[in-house]
Amino acid sequence: MPRPFPVGNWLITGKETTAETWLKPVKFITNATQDLDIWLLSGSGTYLRKSNYTIGDWGYRMHFANGSHHTDGCIGIQQLGDLLWLDSLADPFPWDLEVTE
Repeated sequence: MPRPFPVGNWLITGKETTAETWLKPVKFITNATQDLDIWLLSGSGTYLRKSNYTIGDWGYRMHFANGSHHTDGCIGIQQLGDLLWLDSLADPFPWDLEVTE
């Protein structure tokens, strides 16, 4: 079950180019993590209830959202020009990232 990008102070640690049509041309890598609840499933695969266990989640990125508000927990950048501006900034990484909601 996708969760929102975790609130907190994180780092943008680098960037990676991508050819994925809806994410291109670049994704910014973060060190964000959070613990997620593990859910019990029914025989047909629907969610029954939370278990008593959690699992660590990572791999959160900032990328072009291409008009979508669905990013599976990543930060979606709505305007391609904003993404290209970020991409043009001089390295080095890391960059500070504060997520408040």
